[in-house]
Amino acid sequence: MTVWNALICVTFVMTFVVAVGRVNGALPANYMRMSANQKQDVLWKQVLRNPYPMNRLPTVGPTAANFSKLFVPAFLKTSFTWTGDEMPPGRARILHNYGVVCKVDLDVFSDSPFSGVFSTGGVGVLRLSLAQLSNDSFPVGVALKILVDGRNSQNFVLVNTVEGQGTNRNFFAKTMRNIFPPAGPYGRELNPAEKAFQQAIFENLPGGPLDHPADFNNVPLYEQAAVGSDGRNVSTVVAPYEISLRPNPALAYDENDPADFRRHLVAIPAGTLLYTVAVKRTLDEDDGTVIGQLTSRSAMVASPYGDEVLFFNHAKKAWQA
Repeated sequence: MTVWNALICVTFVMTFVVAVGRVNGALPANYMRMSANQKQDVLWKQVLRNPYPMNRLPTVGPTAANFSKLFVPAFLKTSFTWTGDEMPPGRARILHNYGVVCKVDLDVFSDSPFSGVFSTGGVGVLRLSLAQLSNDSFPVGVALKILVDGRNSQNFVLVNTVEGQGTNRNFFAKTMRNIFPPAGPYGRELNPAEKAFQQAIFENLPGGPLDHPADFNNVPLYEQAAVGSDGRNVSTVVAPYEISLRPNPALAYDENDPADFRRHLVAIPAGTLLYTVAVKRTLDEDDGTVIGQLTSRSAMVASPYGDEVLFFNHAKKAWQA
């Protein structure tokens, strides 16, 4: 396995490194007490403040030295323990550092048997990105933030596979999931990045066995099922084991198109069905149950705030039947 694939394995649990000159966020002091709709408006104003010109999209990646942070378990755990909607002060993404952001509605069908956000749906923001622009395997990733009235947001980070899509450059070619296969065969010895991640979740996170993910390639969904977007706690949590975002086939484009993926995405208008949402209650289910849709409520925007400041917490509480 290459060093690059080792790094990709921890893309969604370690996305920051100390950096100088990053964009500063400016959330109001009463931000946490706001309604979900108010929070969405605040975040969106920040995204729109200084968008990149389409003829000057940034492409320079982080330095090689920055990648060393991916092997430090104490540093990795911040992805789980930091709960704000902006990056911790003094830190920035080192992978998935370029993408686009849009406002979204998560519309959940009334017959959903699940609880929390999987019942209420909600408003939020969606970030679509590549692990690294220069990577030939086109490693697509999606991060969804559902905003909650008066509470911390509930976040989802999803990929199809850590090894990317190969030569297929259509961003909407694959289904995105919270559980993804490791790079390489099952049962092999973990590489250094994976070992650091395992140590971060099993040794560095506080609590017992249910207070950390089951594995490095599993971003659990229990927390998102424990509270609705209205801020109300759930008395009986019914959490899915897996969530899948199935892309709208109408959004597909030429898989051989060499253009920067951001140019395709910013052309998608507000009001577009982006993904159909399906979930599995248990690992043993053969197919997922469709419970809703994810629809854009704005254009997609590439901006420094979306790339450098907007943060997506990684849920840590393990799934429970």
